[in-house]
Amino acid sequence: MDNRKYPHNSVTIGRNKMQTSCLQINFQHSRSATYNLMKIIETEEPNLLLIQEPYEYQNKPPGMEKKNRIYTEGTGNHRAAIIVINSKIEAILIAQLSDEDTIVLEIVHRKQKCFAASMYFDHEEQTENKF
Repeated sequence: MDNRKYPHNSVTIGRNKMQTSCLQINFQHSRSATYNLMKIIETEEPNLLLIQEPYEYQNKPPGMEKKNRIYTEGTGNHRAAIIVINSKIEAILIAQLSDEDTIVLEIVHRKQKCFAASMYFDHEEQTENKF
């Protein structure tokens, strides 16, 4: 991924400057945004997608390749998701911190450990109620 174009979407891990690229997007429950994302995945090749308000069909984001791992939590309308695209990344859902509006993963990539979070904050709710 060319980080000059999207410098805020990359996280540098460790001394060797190995990179794990992330894209963050709010779909606003749009079906067309979901399908357009597939083109972006092909050109930008991110490792992780941090998504708010994903479009869902039967409680799952449709249109994603089966090799991609999709993380959501809860049984209601999911307003946060993380999709792991790179098969070399190990990801563990931290269920104690995750719900329909928050997804937290422990990520291990190239022997480096970090956490990834995708969170949705409703503008009509008090933020303090989410923590």
